[in-house]
Amino acid sequence: MEAKTVMCSYLSRKMSKVRWKPDNDVPCSKFLTGSWGESSQRLPNVEDIQGNAVQLWKYIPNMDPIPLYTMEHAGDVTELKFIDTKSFLVSSSQGTLQLGQIVHDKDETFFNIKSLNSWSNIHAYKNGTPSSLTSFARSKNGVVTVGDDGRLVVISLDNPTPLCSIEDPFNSAIKCVSFIDHKSVITGNALGSLKVWDLSSGQPKPVFSLPSTLKLVSINFIQQKPSQQHLLFVGSDDGSITVWDMRNTDSPIILNTAHNEYYQHHPFPRI
Repeated sequence: MEAKTVMCSYLSRKMSKVRWKPDNDVPCSKFLTGSWGESSQRLPNVEDIQGNAVQLWKYIPNMDPIPLYTMEHAGDVTELKFIDTKSFLVSSSQGTLQLGQIVHDKDETFFNIKSLNSWSNIHAYKNGTPSSLTSFARSKNGVVTVGDDGRLVVISLDNPTPLCSIEDPFNSAIKCVSFIDHKSVITGNALGSLKVWDLSSGQPKPVFSLPSTLKLVSINFIQQKPSQQHLLFVGSDDGSITVWDMRNTDSPIILNTAHNEYYQHHPFPRI
């Protein structure tokens, strides 16, 4: 069996998200990170960006990652996803979603991250206080975001204004969202509830809820299996993973409680 090397490097910030930059038919050599909990207070005589940031890195085997560019980010990075080989979406604990793009010169000696669009304060509590944008999902038709304010917001990437917004009748913080198909999404909230929404009418409408398997345990992620898109992997605050077959939602097909703490992300290999 081929030996595998595990590398550990200090990257100067507390990281909440790490995402490889996809490269067509080429092994990944660059990745983005997003930070959390960093103070935005400026220190005297320090010119580098302080506070939270989205950073681009280059990976070279058996070496520490090389920083290529740092983009200042307001609030904690709550989610970070590439939508193609250069563009990505990043969300904030201050209720903001941003579309960014990695640019570089021909020889890849100079890198930059430019902002293509931004949607500010799309998640906020009724008193106007910003709410964390906890998760988002993208399809060919647009983006759906959810937040601790219990709202679901529909966005088109070429429109600076959200298309519509609706509040979850449960009035509970929504922690994650995933598309089931081009016209419906599923959300998970802080009370352990999974709900399917219909987007076909232009205004999201709750259709039905899946039977609860864990009482009052927050759902942290919903991941669709790329090769079998009717299968959804659901991770919860207690470390459990539940697998649902959306062709028959009477009960989950798998309930795995092997983890004993917060389970946040379940990556699938690229296909």
